[in-house]
Amino acid sequence: MAAVSDLSGEGCRRLDDGDPAGAIGPLEQAVAREPHSASLREALARACFATSRIRRARREFERALALDPSNAYAHYGLG
Repeated sequence: MAAVSDLSGEGCRRLDDGDPAGAIGPLEQAVAREPHSASLREALARACFATSRIRRARREFERALALDPSNAYAHYGLG
Protein backbone atom coordinates (compact mmCIF):
# COMPACT_ATOMS: atom_id res chain seq x y z
CA MET A 1 0.00 0.00 0.00
CA ALA A 2 1.44 3.37 -1.03
CA ALA A 3 2.05 6.07 1.55
CA VAL A 4 -0.14 9.16 1.52
CA SER A 5 2.88 11.28 0.63
CA ASP A 6 3.57 9.06 -2.39
CA LEU A 7 -0.06 9.26 -3.52
CA SER A 8 -0.29 13.01 -3.06
CA GLY A 9 3.06 13.50 -4.78
CA GLU A 10 1.96 11.40 -7.74
CA GLY A 11 -1.37 13.19 -7.97
CA CYS A 12 0.19 16.65 -7.76
CA ARG A 13 2.87 15.75 -10.31
CA ARG A 14 0.23 14.58 -12.75
CA LEU A 15 -1.82 17.70 -12.14
CA ASP A 16 1.22 19.92 -12.70
CA ASP A 17 2.13 17.95 -15.84
CA GLY A 18 -1.28 18.61 -17.38
CA ASP A 19 -2.86 15.23 -16.62
CA PRO A 20 -5.73 16.10 -14.25
CA ALA A 21 -7.64 12.93 -15.13
CA GLY A 22 -4.63 10.86 -14.09
CA ALA A 23 -4.29 12.90 -10.90
CA ILE A 24 -7.76 12.09 -9.59
CA GLY A 25 -7.14 8.45 -8.64
CA PRO A 26 -4.04 9.00 -6.49
CA LEU A 27 -5.56 12.13 -4.93
CA GLU A 28 -8.80 10.32 -4.10
CA GLN A 29 -6.79 7.58 -2.40
CA ALA A 30 -4.79 10.15 -0.44
CA VAL A 31 -7.95 11.98 0.66
CA ALA A 32 -9.53 8.69 1.73
CA ARG A 33 -6.58 8.13 4.06
CA GLU A 34 -6.33 11.74 5.26
CA PRO A 35 -9.83 13.20 4.98
CA HIS A 36 -8.94 16.19 7.17
CA SER A 37 -6.20 17.47 4.86
CA ALA A 38 -7.29 20.75 3.30
CA SER A 39 -4.36 20.73 0.88
CA LEU A 40 -5.22 17.27 -0.45
CA ARG A 41 -8.85 18.26 -0.90
CA GLU A 42 -7.79 21.43 -2.71
CA ALA A 43 -5.58 19.44 -5.09
CA LEU A 44 -8.41 16.98 -5.74
CA ALA A 45 -10.79 19.89 -6.36
CA ARG A 46 -8.38 21.39 -8.89
CA ALA A 47 -8.15 18.06 -10.71
CA CYS A 48 -11.93 17.69 -10.71
CA PHE A 49 -12.41 21.22 -12.01
CA ALA A 50 -9.88 20.67 -14.79
CA THR A 51 -11.79 17.56 -15.91
CA SER A 52 -15.15 19.37 -15.89
CA ARG A 53 -16.38 17.64 -12.73
CA ILE A 54 -17.67 20.96 -11.49
CA ARG A 55 -20.04 19.76 -8.75
CA ARG A 56 -17.39 17.51 -7.29
CA ALA A 57 -14.83 20.31 -7.49
CA ARG A 58 -17.17 22.64 -5.65
CA ARG A 59 -17.74 20.09 -2.86
CA GLU A 60 -14.01 19.53 -2.45
CA PHE A 61 -13.24 23.27 -2.45
CA GLU A 62 -15.95 23.75 0.20
CA ARG A 63 -14.51 20.93 2.31
CA ALA A 64 -11.02 22.40 1.96
CA LEU A 65 -12.33 25.74 3.24
CA ALA A 66 -14.17 24.12 6.12
CA LEU A 67 -10.85 22.60 7.18
CA ASP A 68 -8.74 25.69 6.43
CA PRO A 69 -10.68 28.94 6.00
CA SER A 70 -7.48 30.72 4.93
CA ASN A 71 -6.95 28.51 1.86
CA ALA A 72 -6.76 31.20 -0.80
CA TYR A 73 -6.88 28.83 -3.77
CA ALA A 74 -10.04 27.17 -2.49
CA HIS A 75 -11.66 30.62 -2.23
CA TYR A 76 -10.49 31.32 -5.78
CA GLY A 77 -11.85 27.96 -6.99
CA LEU A 78 -15.27 28.67 -5.57
CA GLY A 79 -15.29 32.10 -7.21
